[in-house]
Amino acid sequence: CGAVVRNERGLVMAALSAKRPPVLDSEAAKALACRKAMEFVVDAGFSKIILEGDNVHVMKAISSPAVNSSRLGLIYENI
Repeated sequence: CGAVVRNERGLVMAALSAKRPPVLDSEAAKALACRKAMEFVVDAGFSKIILEGDNVHVMKAISSPAVNSSRLGLIYENI
């Protein structure tokens, strides 16, 4: 998985590349990559974060205030 942290002008502030274990499908891969990216930005000391991703299901699940009871629900809650 990979992530790029940019500032408000689009300049790269940090980047991440990490190897992940195999997963069952692309939604799980995107959710786990998102969680890793969030861990990275928090550990790097960033506090104001705008998260962007290309998987609509993952982005909706993350931004929803409702409890997610899917198999990935705990990952979404963690994010």
